[in-house]
Amino acid sequence: MMSGKEVREARLSLGLSLSDMALMLGYKSQKTQNLRTMQNDLENGSRNTREPQKRLIDAYMSGYKPTDWPKD
Repeated sequence: MMSGKEVREARLSLGLSLSDMALMLGYKSQKTQNLRTMQNDLENGSRNTREPQKRLIDAYMSGYKPTDWPKD
């Protein structure tokens, strides 16, 4: 499991917004605010990072970018 601080540092290093990171970790919502809230919960420790999410973050930090990666 990753700490909220580690998740936040990874997101910032990847240059992703809260909502973009939530989407890249598999969260789904029609509302951008809901995505930001979900990601913020990961970063402040209110929600635990699951093992598949940790693996995704590790892959993203190693340079993997899927075809649906948010554009700059």
